[in-house]
Amino acid sequence: MAVTLPPLDISTLRALYETRPAYEQRVAAQPAVLDGAPRRFDPAGQAAWSAWGGADTYATAAAASAQTAKAQGKSYPARGTGYFPENSRMEGGFLDRKGKPLHTLQDYLAGKAPFVSVAMDSKAFPYGTKLRIPELEKKYGQKIDFRVVDTGGAFKGKGTSRIDICTANRRASLDPAINGRLTLIPQ
Repeated sequence: MAVTLPPLDISTLRALYETRPAYEQRVAAQPAVLDGAPRRFDPAGQAAWSAWGGADTYATAAAASAQTAKAQGKSYPARGTGYFPENSRMEGGFLDRKGKPLHTLQDYLAGKAPFVSVAMDSKAFPYGTKLRIPELEKKYGQKIDFRVVDTGGAFKGKGTSRIDICTANRRASLDPAINGRLTLIPQ
């Protein structure tokens, strides 16, 4: 007997995470749909979700959804700095922590990037968490989609108190609006 599963969105993931043991028993190895594409769960309940922001496993994705949901609606003060994609030890290269291209604030403002990459402590928010930063939205006069996709040694143990905004070059990274007190609002 085939089991029909609903599309897996954030609310469904949250519900599945809360009832995971019962869910695994019911749908082990049954087809599921994510973003319109069929997916299969193995007996451990893990799935390769390349289409879902690079989540490594079912458990990781569900835990990330739950952690982000808890943070939504809160705001966190942080000290901002700027960095730029450059192949140097200081800047860390052109790729984020999962090997995907970094997106700069300037490319986003020019309509060339889907979001702005930011670096933080890897334990502050799950990979891919969307953030709003009112100070920068006010300066640029528009809503800006920031995503936590990068990290670095300077952030270890800093939690939500430090954020690095990806910019086009060294000059842009020195912008006083970026290098100061910022408010982070998880979405």
